[in-house]
Amino acid sequence: MPKTKLPFVSLAFLAAHIVAANPANASEFDTFPTALFCTVSDSTFVLYLTKLDSDGSALYAGVSGGAVTASKDGLVEPVATMNPGDCAGRTIDELRKAGKARDFAG
Repeated sequence: MPKTKLPFVSLAFLAAHIVAANPANASEFDTFPTALFCTVSDSTFVLYLTKLDSDGSALYAGVSGGAVTASKDGLVEPVATMNPGDCAGRTIDELRKAGKARDFAG
């Protein structure tokens, strides 16, 4: 019988769900969504959670460039590489209510 190989991406996806579902990790990730959808001019950027800092803030970065930070209180501000868009000056809660924040795991 031939061996079945799972593609690396499938394994990575599975591992991410196992880590995210672990209750020990839950408190770190409950505050911040997995992705933000921020519109600048006529373009919408998908910014992914890439870093949680020890001060309780988070960094979101886009594959095509641009980044925002979210304070421990949830206030979103662009970093130097991103022009202010419709996420700037709003909180994570406001972005969730507006449909501009998504959680992909858990």
